[in-house]
Amino acid sequence: MTASNANPFSAPKPHDVGALPPPFTGWDAEDVKSRYMLSRNLRALGMVYILLGVSALAITAAALDPAITRILLPIGLGLPVAGIGYVSRARWGNIAGLVVAVLFLLGFVISLAAGRPRFMLLLFGVVGVQIFVEGKRLFGKDRITHKALEAAYKRTKR
Repeated sequence: MTASNANPFSAPKPHDVGALPPPFTGWDAEDVKSRYMLSRNLRALGMVYILLGVSALAITAAALDPAITRILLPIGLGLPVAGIGYVSRARWGNIAGLVVAVLFLLGFVISLAAGRPRFMLLLFGVVGVQIFVEGKRLFGKDRITHKALEAAYKRTKR
């Protein structure tokens, strides 16, 4: 049918996504969606790391106990670095995020052994390891940016 004699009351036809731009060649709509959601989770986790790190530094500055300072100062310095690496998607950000995730998992094991499990540590650790494993294409020099993923995701949703 041509546009002039198309029935305006006919059922809509499914949208053909067509060929996606070069970084996404060979991906279907589900691949684009899963990577886009991973990218959103990555940005959110990076912002949480930055906020937790700044909070730890604020508590360290207000603490009078040197034991609290020895514990919270490395956390307060490390979390914002990993968060900035996650948000900027530098290659070192993925590695820094893995280190922080492993420390979160270690903190969960220690809290479990102490009889007071902190499940937020487990959550941050598992999500950080998942991002490290699944997010290889989201980091480094040849990374796929969030903006490009968002555009491809919106294109597949039409």
